[in-house]
Amino acid sequence: MSRPEFFPSHQRPARLLCHSLLWVWSTILLAVLVGAMVSWLYVQQRQTLRTALSELENIRQARIDLCKGFLHVSLAGSPDSPFGQPEGLSLLQQAITSFDQALAGFGGVEKDSASAFQRSVADFAGRLQEWKGGGMSEPVQGVALRIAFHELERQADVIDTQTQRHLLRLSARLDTQFALALCGATLLLTAICGVVFYAGRTRDAFEAASRKSEDRLRQAMEATSDGLWDWNVQTDEVYFSPAYWRMLGYEPGGFKGTPQSWADLLHPDDREQALAVSRGCIENRCGNFEMEFRLRARNGDWKWILGRGKAISRDARGRALRMIGTHVDITERKRTEEALRASEAQFRAIFEVASVGIVQVDPRDGQMIRYNDKFREITGYQDEELRAMRFPEMTHPEDRQVDWQIFSSAARGETPDYRNEKRYIRKDGSIIWVRLNASFIRDDAGRPLRTVAICEDITERRQAEEEREKLQMQLIQAQKMESVGRLAGGIAHDFNNMLGVILGHTEIALGQLDENHPVYFDFKQIRTAAERAATLTRQLLAFARRQTVAPRMLDLNATVAGMLKILRRLIGENIQLAWLPGPDLWPVKLDPSQIDQILANLCVNARDAIADVGKVTIETKNMVVDAACSAYDAGYQPGEYVLLAVSDNGQGMDKETVDQIFEPFFTTKGAGRGTGLGLATVYGIVKQNNGYINVYSEPGKGTTFKIYLPRHAGPADSSQTAGAAETPRGLGETVLLVEDEEALLKMTGRMLEMEGYAVLAARTPEEAIRLSEEHPGAIHLLLTDVVMPGMNGRELSERIQRLRPATKSLFMSGYTANVIAHHGVLDEGVQFVQKPFSRQELAAKVSAVLATSV
Repeated sequence: MSRPEFFPSHQRPARLLCHSLLWVWSTILLAVLVGAMVSWLYVQQRQTLRTALSELENIRQARIDLCKGFLHVSLAGSPDSPFGQPEGLSLLQQAITSFDQALAGFGGVEKDSASAFQRSVADFAGRLQEWKGGGMSEPVQGVALRIAFHELERQADVIDTQTQRHLLRLSARLDTQFALALCGATLLLTAICGVVFYAGRTRDAFEAASRKSEDRLRQAMEATSDGLWDWNVQTDEVYFSPAYWRMLGYEPGGFKGTPQSWADLLHPDDREQALAVSRGCIENRCGNFEMEFRLRARNGDWKWILGRGKAISRDARGRALRMIGTHVDITERKRTEEALRASEAQFRAIFEVASVGIVQVDPRDGQMIRYNDKFREITGYQDEELRAMRFPEMTHPEDRQVDWQIFSSAARGETPDYRNEKRYIRKDGSIIWVRLNASFIRDDAGRPLRTVAICEDITERRQAEEEREKLQMQLIQAQKMESVGRLAGGIAHDFNNMLGVILGHTEIALGQLDENHPVYFDFKQIRTAAERAATLTRQLLAFARRQTVAPRMLDLNATVAGMLKILRRLIGENIQLAWLPGPDLWPVKLDPSQIDQILANLCVNARDAIADVGKVTIETKNMVVDAACSAYDAGYQPGEYVLLAVSDNGQGMDKETVDQIFEPFFTTKGAGRGTGLGLATVYGIVKQNNGYINVYSEPGKGTTFKIYLPRHAGPADSSQTAGAAETPRGLGETVLLVEDEEALLKMTGRMLEMEGYAVLAARTPEEAIRLSEEHPGAIHLLLTDVVMPGMNGRELSERIQRLRPATKSLFMSGYTANVIAHHGVLDEGVQFVQKPFSRQELAAKVSAVLATSV
């Protein structure tokens, strides 16, 4: 606020009036007289000016005391505040007294202004007394006191202005007197200059004091950030404090000071409620109010406001005449609350809908505090049950001690967090695998307050891992079989050819010698050793599923019954053989000789497992393997099977032995008592026929082998039980013999000739084709090796068939190499004799093939 200057700012230069002596003396005299008069007047006016300045200083000091006291009273509530309420009240009372004394002796103020100022002083004194007496609630009293303070300050400004004007008039009068005295006398000029100089300094001091007072007042008003309002309900005018305008981003006077202007700033969703609360206070339905609403700021943003108000005067009917209150900006608090609510809602949503179990645990004792639906689903327990439990109680007893040690170590901070996979016992008693990851909420000292854990059901994963391990073992077993199969296939062809030559010539020699001949026994030993070698080769091929077989539909009960005599002789008289055939047994399809191999190997193993006397049980029955069984053991496929079970009550086996019994060359028997290929052969036969084998054994309780053979639709082949007839001799039929091994070629040709057949011998397929083309007569049978250089036996058969359609074919080999068989199973209509063979086996097979129709 600009203020007028006390004195003119220009200097008046001294002037020479007249040089005449008379004028000089007259001037001097006049100057002396004027100077004396001015001096007297100056003394009088100076006294008056000093009095006015003193009173003005008193008023200003009173204003300073008023501001200081108001600041003390306003800021006395904070614990670290340097202001005290008693000191503030003392300064306020001193200021009021000073105002009264100053106005009583001051004559430079207009009467109306003095009266108005006295009323403001009285009003402020009354408000102060009410505030001290606590007649009203503290917020409303504070607002009323502030308003009275502002009114008193305004009236003080009026008094200050009038005082300044009075001083200016007084100063001007002194200026005039000084100018006249300056014209008359140097003394008067000097006096007037001194007065001017003194008045200038006085003015500067006054203005500095005024600025300081204004700064203090402004600081006092800015010390509070609350927006103040004062509503005159009768005139519908509202006063808003500077802080109120700043709060909404407006300059003072940015909108009209009316209730309607304020209502226009209300958020549409809050307007009705806010106006209803205001009307309720006006109509005396409530003494004061507090509410939250939104106001539109100047930049268009909505600010949350905490509004408080009170009616401080009412008419006879109780209707409010004047209301005061405060508005506090709580936008940031609202945003923080909203963020907290959103965070809590997000956490609650994640907590409840998470696909994993979440549980909060007291780390001191493991008590469960909070958990989500997924955790209840995983464990099977209800709320009240979980609240009464500690998490170690759900842990499997075998895992409990180690798990608590891991948890306690993490709780003590020895490890960063808790991670473990363990077993839980569900409410229904079932056991599941879970994976737990937990973090700890700690206090400032590092002590754990809460544990938040994520629980995941990994039962299926663990089962999958176990299944993967099982499949891995099966793969290893298959690889072993493949390796043995490659070995067997590699040696079978040449080895069986050599064995064939040995067996053939041995039989020929035995046929030509008398039993009493000195070398007859030696030849029998040679034949026995060769037969054992041939059996060993067949076992290798059987294990590797490369044994060549001719499957047919069988009645398993009839096949087993036909083997009982042989099996009883095999196991001995001290072991009982029990036969339990199942009724209405389904047919199966496989080579009968393979049934013989299975039963012989299993019964021999059962015999060796029984120390003295014991029992071997063979039983059959129909079985249906459902999806549940196949899920339990991945090796089984759902379907209908015929069960062949062989049990004994011998010494049994432990788990480690059971895991290895099907491995080739693995044996628990002593040296010279077994090759380790018996059970491997059984395993290979079962797998070759798409079946499954299961072993159950316990030490001291015996062993049970269960073989599941797939059911085959159709009737059983009755020819399997027919007795063996005498093999007829040949009638001179021509046999085209093809064999790349010369020794075996000569030996086989000699056998055929001894059985009455005419033989055309060829070492190569090309030579056989040439003989077929050149031979003038009929060729009744082609007897050819399967694996030969240049052309295999099947291709040769097809070439001969084109030349001589009536010629029948019989294949011989120690290893078919999938030429006439697939996975060891002969193709439909293919006739085959396994090397090495005896003269009788060869004669029987040739006779049987010649007896078939083309």
